[in-house]
Amino acid sequence: MAVGGVILNLSPASQTALPGDNISLDLIISGLNAGGAPSLGDFDLDIAFDTTKLSFISYSLSSFLGVISSTEADNFSSGVLGGLINLAEVSYLSPANLDSLQGSVFTLATLLFHVDVLGNGASTNVSFYKINALGDGFGNPFDIDAANNATVSNNVPEPSSALLILLGLSGLSWLRLRKVKRPQWPHHI
Repeated sequence: MAVGGVILNLSPASQTALPGDNISLDLIISGLNAGGAPSLGDFDLDIAFDTTKLSFISYSLSSFLGVISSTEADNFSSGVLGGLINLAEVSYLSPANLDSLQGSVFTLATLLFHVDVLGNGASTNVSFYKINALGDGFGNPFDIDAANNATVSNNVPEPSSALLILLGLSGLSWLRLRKVKRPQWPHHI
């Protein structure tokens, strides 16, 4: 039996980056009851990205399903295969402990990427490829109302455009200064 609907988001939904930049995305779940059932007990998700534009650097899991180093949860993520990142975690905490640990919105993981190639005006998506499992503290699957992807864009003005804008602004400043500091000519010439 499926339990209430939740929303998964990759956040921020859109961001601007240049080749050479590192970017991070948070994997966020919302639609749960803060401090009450149902709480998230496990997840197994595949996230897709374009390997011709981005390189995956790393991920870190949050502690909202328990602390892995304290054996409250286990990381079953299988890592990266091509353009897919598998993130999977199972909590060993009781549903009551999960209820007290989780709010209505929280981060499951943070993903870090390096922007390799992204031409001016180009964009790329990081998206949910497959949701293998998403269950409550009892192992019942959640209904998923939405899974929202993220876009990384290079919408930075080209150097020539930026230079023209700066020249225009400096010209306006010069004209304003010139009006203010007008020389005073003697009147008796």
